Amino acid sequence: MNLKRNLVGISTLLALAVFTGCETDPFKTAPGNLTSTKPVDRPVGKPWGIDVPDQMEFTEGRTDEYVIQADVPAPAKALIAMSDLPPGARFNGSTGKLVWTPDFSAGNDSRDPSSDLKTYRSRILLSSTLEPQSVVEKSVLLVVHNVSRPVDLEWQQGMLQIREGAEFKTRVRIKSADFPQGPFGFFISGLPSGLEISADPADPATFQLRVTPPMDTITHQDDFISGGFQGIWNAKILVVDPSGKRTELPVDFRVFDSRQNALVSAPAMVQAVADARFQLTAEDPNREKAPLITVEGPSMGTVTVDEDDDGFISRRAIRWHNIPEAALGKAHQFKIKACVYGSRLAQDRCMTHVTEVRLEAQLLKEPAFDRAQWPVGELRYLRAGEQLRVKLPAANQNSDNYPLNFAIEPASMRSEVEYKLGEILLKPTQPGFK
Repeated sequence: MNLKRNLVGISTLLALAVFTGCETDPFKTAPGNLTSTKPVDRPVGKPWGIDVPDQMEFTEGRTDEYVIQADVPAPAKALIAMSDLPPGARFNGSTGKLVWTPDFSAGNDSRDPSSDLKTYRSRILLSSTLEPQSVVEKSVLLVVHNVSRPVDLEWQQGMLQIREGAEFKTRVRIKSADFPQGPFGFFISGLPSGLEISADPADPATFQLRVTPPMDTITHQDDFISGGFQGIWNAKILVVDPSGKRTELPVDFRVFDSRQNALVSAPAMVQAVADARFQLTAEDPNREKAPLITVEGPSMGTVTVDEDDDGFISRRAIRWHNIPEAALGKAHQFKIKACVYGSRLAQDRCMTHVTEVRLEAQLLKEPAFDRAQWPVGELRYLRAGEQLRVKLPAANQNSDNYPLNFAIEPASMRSEVEYKLGEILLKPTQPGFK
């Protein structure tokens, strides 16, 4: 858009002719009335003058025009010229027109990058056709207003795709027509902690980004696209140029889920005699929920599982006891399954582990009775209908996996003899030797 500013010269000075040697003014008969004219020896004209403002305004990237007018004594004609014009400015002496389209660096003041304008001092030179050696000079100021052009980013790679748990590195260069070499301030918001930003020592307009998304960045609740969970980081990049202007640029990073199996920690083999114990731990590396644990043990004996879940970790204490003698001297398997979320709805991504339990063969010892209150060989006499209670505790000389079981033999005596809690109770109902 061209802006024309035609400045019309206004002369405020009038040439006055002074006549001497006459007592009366021959041109006037009454005050203020001109009655006749008289030729003079030289022309009467305006004095020397340049009609132009002290300051002319221009804008980067836009064409502006100014018309400079000047007066010289008649009948001469004005000769106008300009000197010290900035690059690209053109002045036409015939028309008195100054035309300039400042480029986008004309308004940048290298001494003060924060300034939004730059000034240029030029001179207007006026002479006449009759007196070309006589020059009248006027200084004017050309003011160029800076126009900030858009800032853009040039990424090392087109698609900003990141995978959980993997380090992502890329380089980005700030493209600024006003400050091609910066230096710039560079900041990012909207990315997880741990983001590292480093400037390129060889290029102040280039920065390197380095980040490793944590494993809980994407969860089973995010969108499932093309066979995997995905999410978008809506980040914002703030660029501060040398003038202090701040430009905020949105940028999206697509983050892909790295669905991981549960991490199971359990022994591969356990050796035991009659009581097998071991522990296992399962962790969800996706950091969503404690894994779902199932334990499948031998069908013989008793398997108990104590559970303890905390955050993303499952703990199990497994015990196999009441193992029958037939299981000794053999190897047995415990099959463990730990499952994490593989879909939006279920913990159906499973990891299996096998722990082998090897039981050593061992001859079981008989229980030992404490006969202090009824020594071996001592006879006791009771009448029919009487009762006798005697402490007769039994000690288990094997593992607790083999609890003591008691039975009265022969079976015909069970109605008259009881053993319970380390005591024997005699209650004969018929006379005779028992």
